Formats: sequence, C-alpha cells, structure tokens
Amino acid sequence: MGPGPAVVAVSAKRRTQDAWGVAREAHGTLRAAWVLDGATPLGAENPRVAAEQVSCFAWRFSAALRTGLGRTGSQQQSLPQIVETARAQAQRSIEIGWPGAEIPTTTLSLIRRTGEGLECFVLGDSSLWIEEGPDIREVVDPQFADGDARVLRRWHELRAQGRSAEAAYAELLEAQAQERLTRSTDDGLWILGGSPEAAQHACGHLVPGGQRRRVCLLSDGLERVVSTFGVMDQRGLFEALQTASAGGAVQRLRRLERADPRCVLAPRLTVHDDVTGLAFTL
Repeated sequence: MGPGPAVVAVSAKRRTQDAWGVAREAHGTLRAAWVLDGATPLGAENPRVAAEQVSCFAWRFSAALRTGLGRTGSQQQSLPQIVETARAQAQRSIEIGWPGAEIPTTTLSLIRRTGEGLECFVLGDSSLWIEEGPDIREVVDPQFADGDARVLRRWHELRAQGRSAEAAYAELLEAQAQERLTRSTDDGLWILGGSPEAAQHACGHLVPGGQRRRVCLLSDGLERVVSTFGVMDQRGLFEALQTASAGGAVQRLRRLERADPRCVLAPRLTVHDDVTGLAFTL
C-alpha cells in the first residue's frame, strides 16, 4: 500500500462535523482524497440532535465517496455523478435515522488522479491547494469566494454605526438564516444537502499531465490559521501540513480562539470551528 496522507483533525465538539477520506487503486496507490465540512441548520430546535445529524451526514457521505471512487470503472464516471450518488446515500441515512429532519449541508473539496491529470471538484468554502513550482494554486468555488470577508465587512460597518459586537453578529446571523432559505435554488448558492442538482454546480478544474504534485485539502476551520488569525501564511501552513507538523499551529489557533470568546479581536461567525487538513502527493 502506498503512503497515506498526513492528517490533522481537531474538534471541540462532541462529534466532529468535518469528515475526510481517501480512495486507492487495487495495489494501494492513492487515487483520490477529499474533505467535507458539514453545517448545522441555523435555528435548529435541538442543537445537539442537529449536530449528530450533521456528523452522520458528513461521514456517511465520505464513506459513500470512498466506495464510489474506489470502484473499478469509476474513472469513466464524472465527479458530479459520483458525488451525487454519495450525497443521495447520505441523505437516505438521515431520512431513515431521523424521519422528517431537515437534510444537513456540507462543503466538499475533492481531487482525483485520472489519465488526463488532476481533476478537482470544489463546492463551498473548503480549500483545495495545489503546488505549482514556487506557487500554490487555490481552486475556489466562485459562489463562495470572499463570502466570509463580505459578511465581516458588514459587521465592521455595523460596529462603526455604534452597534455592540453581539448585536452586529445577531443581525448577520439573521441575514444568513434568510439567505439559507434560498440555498440550492436558482435564487441562491448551491451547496450539497437535500438537492440532487447541487453537484452539477460545483467548480471543476483540471491540472493536465502526469506530473505528481503536492496537494493540501482543508476545512475553513483550519484555514483560519492563515486568514483570520495570521498564525502563519499560506505557504507556511502548506509546508507544515506536508511535513505533518501543523499541530503547533492548530494549538496556537485554539488558544487565540479561547482568548477572544466574543469574536472581537478576530471577527468571525463562530468562536471555534472543526479543524481538518490533509496533505499528500498525487
């Protein structure tokens, strides 16, 4: 069996809402890898039960991806087809376990090796970084590009108008709740959840050729190391993940989050988030 990815995965929750996985060739060579970041519906009546549903959805989705991407002949299937089959299986797990429950949502960053090159699939704001010489290419879903930055600019505007931090965040969360009513429709942002059409709206990108490249996949909870708290820059986090030495950066991130429980020093929509990162050569 070939070498596995270097993985960092940390959660302060009872059950993590991130999930990850890999698929391999029959002889063990890495074929594909992915990270999912599940989300609890805003305003859930029972947050603990909702969190269990999200975790179940994300990990069932991941297991179905492993089956689909590892199956003989899967190279002839498009990634949207494989992702939709996995999503439908994850949805059924929620419908069976919690009849009538709202289907959770999840982001997905996924990459697989094909005969044409490295095929990327990104839906949502989980990061996919590919090394290209001295540079790092980030494959981004344009629907969600700079989404958090736009929301936080509004928070700063409300603060400048004299709102308290708590009142400003409450307004942003209310706006998010309204925006989520249009998720996965022609009037909103497409995201994996209850819609069989969502996978068709992902950002797809092909890096052609057979050259092996270093890759990192990470949930936005880990990306906070760079964008929110500036613990290190993108290249620093990329190298730390590749060398399986990102633990120190994650510990520092957690300390900074705990020191800013009101999210004032480092504005963000949740105090902490699940952290997941995979690094490998594909």
